[in-house]
Amino acid sequence: NHLENNILLGLALYRALQADGQSSTDAYTETRDYLAATAQQQANRIRAFKRFLPKRFRYPVVRWFVRQQMHTLFPADGWDWTWLEDSPRRMAFDGTRCLYLDTLRAYGAAELIPAFCNTDDVMGKGMEPEVVFERQYTLGRGDDHCDFCFRNTRFSGNLPR
Repeated sequence: NHLENNILLGLALYRALQADGQSSTDAYTETRDYLAATAQQQANRIRAFKRFLPKRFRYPVVRWFVRQQMHTLFPADGWDWTWLEDSPRRMAFDGTRCLYLDTLRAYGAAELIPAFCNTDDVMGKGMEPEVVFERQYTLGRGDDHCDFCFRNTRFSGNLPR
């Protein structure tokens, strides 16, 4: 699914734009914007869905959904994950290997990786304000890991941050 519906599609668009005479910078920008628009559609679906949930259930549903997605859509043959926290306060995990990064490097298009990293940031906005997606680092932007954190803004416990 990731390979056919995301990675290769974005790569094909990028290469087609370049073949059509666009500079690498312009082709990157247009591809990034296309991927971001697709991610925005997902964020809009998340916003629409969460309207049907009472606010107190939004983080627990996101928590359940992310766990399911990690097991089914991000398997060990494409990613390496280390779970840091899975609590009522937040879910946090780091990635040190990524199918997107590995594939785009293999196709000689590593410069396109940050455009795919950006889609996580765009989709994460769809969960606000009850769940905030936080990230400082990504492999695709040159860091040694990707950090993912889904923070429950309604948590009232006294756990350290």
